Amino acid sequence: MRDDIVNHVLTIDGDISASPRASTARGWMRHRPLIMRCGTSGSLSRRLIRRRATAALEFALASPLLMIAMGGVADLGRAQYNRVMLANAVSAGAEYAYITGITVSLPNITSVIQNSSSLPNASTSVTVTYSGVSPGVPSVGWYCVTGSGPTVTLSTSGGTCSDGSTAGYYISFKATYTFTGLLNGFMSASSQTMSEQATVKIQ
Repeated sequence: MRDDIVNHVLTIDGDISASPRASTARGWMRHRPLIMRCGTSGSLSRRLIRRRATAALEFALASPLLMIAMGGVADLGRAQYNRVMLANAVSAGAEYAYITGITVSLPNITSVIQNSSSLPNASTSVTVTYSGVSPGVPSVGWYCVTGSGPTVTLSTSGGTCSDGSTAGYYISFKATYTFTGLLNGFMSASSQTMSEQATVKIQ
């Protein structure tokens, strides 16, 4: 009996690997770093997936606002560009009327404005009126234009005005163009009607 106990103790002291429990513990210790590394990698992957999902959601929410902002800026730039083109066309029409003189015809002035505007569909989208232009003269004819206001008074060829000057032959016209932007009709955004006008003393 005593010899069995001693042998059992010596066996445990001499070879600890003989114990199944010790062998299991040592095997777990040997594989524990691998298990821990796998667990850390999995957590990192999950965090990356969550971040990517959050970024995708933020982009989906911000994209419409970004597109609206970019569209608004583009419309503003295009509207200002078209207004400059319309003003240049009116200047060309005024120059043509001054060079031609009192024989100038209204359809010819309209053609000059439309052809020189460089606006889309100018022949139909640019309209020119010659009456009711304010400030300006009511219609083509002889007028006295006096004062700093100025004051426009109907006269005749060779007539003398109140300030002693001679009446002149005047023409006033206004060109109108309707601009349609990229955001037309979206969130109360609508087309813009712009106009430029000129009064020319032809003689």
